[in-house]
Formats: sequence, C-alpha cells, structure tokens
Amino acid sequence: MKQIILEANETAAIGFDVADLAAHLNQLTDSRDRRGKIYPLGMILTLVILAKLAGEDKPSGIAEWIRLRCDDFVALFACKTRRMPCLNIIRRVLQEIGSLAELEKLFTHYLHEPYGGQDSRLVSMDGKTMRGTIPKGSTQGVHLLSAWLAAEGVVLKQVEVGTKENEISAAPALMAELDLKQRVVCGDALQTQRQLSVAVLAQGGDYLWFLKANQPTLLADVEQFFQPAQRAAAWSLPQLPRTVAEQGRCYSGQ
Repeated sequence: MKQIILEANETAAIGFDVADLAAHLNQLTDSRDRRGKIYPLGMILTLVILAKLAGEDKPSGIAEWIRLRCDDFVALFACKTRRMPCLNIIRRVLQEIGSLAELEKLFTHYLHEPYGGQDSRLVSMDGKTMRGTIPKGSTQGVHLLSAWLAAEGVVLKQVEVGTKENEISAAPALMAELDLKQRVVCGDALQTQRQLSVAVLAQGGDYLWFLKANQPTLLADVEQFFQPAQRAAAWSLPQLPRTVAEQGRCYSGQ
C-alpha cells in the first residue's frame, strides 16, 4: 500500500492512501478522448488534491507544485514517462469534469469505506466565500454553503449560493440531499428560519439554532420563557404541576 504522510497541526500525522484514492477516482466518467491520453484521470485528480492540501489554489501553482515533486510521483504511480501533467492538461481536466455530483458521491464513499466514521449525530452548517474567486472590481465570489460532521472532519454536502440568492434560500436544498435521521443540525442565527426548521424535522432530524437581535420579535418571545412570572398586586402565583421522588417512590401532585 503506497502512502504519503501529511503533517497535521493538531495530530502527529495523517496516513493518506494515495494509490487507493487514485483508484477510486478512476471510477469517474472520463470524457477525454482516448487518443493521446497519457495520465489516468484518478492520478491527475489525486495530484490536484495533494497540491490543494499543500495550499495551492490556482492551476498554475498546482502545476508547479506537482512539477517540483516529479521524481517522487513518478515512483509513486509507477509512471512509464518521467513527466508530470502540465498546466494545460490540469486546466482541461478540471474544466471537463462531467458531473460534480458524481465526484462528491464518489469521494464521500471513499472517505466512508476505508476510514469509516460519518456516524456522529451533530451536523454543522455554515457558508464561506472561496478565497481567490472574487473577480477584480467585484465584491462577490463563489460562495458555498456546506454541511459537515465537525467531530470527524467530513463534508457531507455543499451547494453554491447563487448571486441572486442567499444562504437562507439555499439551506433547504442542501438539507434535502442529506440523511438527517437521528441527527441534529446546527447553524448560526441566519439559519433560524421556519422553513428550514420544518425541512429538518420532516427528514427525521432535529435542529439547534441561535437567536440574535436580527429577529427581535422571536428573540423577545424566547427570552420571556426565562423571565420570572409577572403577577399583579394581591395575586399569588398558582403552584405548577410537579413530580416528586421520595425513597424510591414517585408521585405527581399539584
């Protein structure tokens, strides 16, 4: 089994089975013409992933990062030629990937089968704008809304938030693609919405939202439950129903 050890910040090391990942990615539909095809699709995508993990975001940086490690990768993948994919090949492969949904599904299965996991109950949801995607003269780039298992570090699904929509409208579509049975979805105050809450419950899950001043009426209603009961002068508060346990016996009273 061929592996590359990637140093991690919070753990000693992460064992990454590069050859196994490449074999899984070779299952993707390859739309390239067979003529002149030198490098397997899985190999190219694996190299791109490794470069991304190393901090390279642009195709030019990815190609240069791969070129500088040519000898290692030639030995790792048992290449017949002592060359690595050039910038044009990398760009063409990334542009011609047929189905992102197929790629996401395959990658999720890859993470689950060899490494297990994806069993934790808490699903976190948040949106981020991808670095390096904001065009010059513009204020908005590619914005992704993601759902992931924080305890396991696995992204379950992500959707792009369109320029004419926001995370509130994109969240129900994201949740519709997930298995939420026996899971709790956690999001920030922006996601505290009735439609999303109903969608999560309809799929067998539960939710944990945050309330802030962006919804003052709802915040005031919830805060009221944590305030002491008000009473008028000369009026006493009724005794609420309670359950009392005494020496192993339990009874209810008023």
